[in-house]
Amino acid sequence: MGMCTACSEDSVRAKPTLKRKPAAKAKVAKVMDEFASGDLKSSSGTPITRKDQAIAVALNSARKSKK
Repeated sequence: MGMCTACSEDSVRAKPTLKRKPAAKAKVAKVMDEFASGDLKSSSGTPITRKDQAIAVALNSARKSKK
């Protein structure tokens, strides 16, 4: 079974990598460290236990620190 020309290796492009500023990287690293140690809490005060929630909080705080 042959591949169509649109699906060939040459035409598939890699996703561009996101470049983050050093301050944003530091903020994300700090929040993820808090999550790893169990100190990260939501706005209501409950501890965050899921990694996907911690990533969302980290990216949100990095975005807010950009402004």
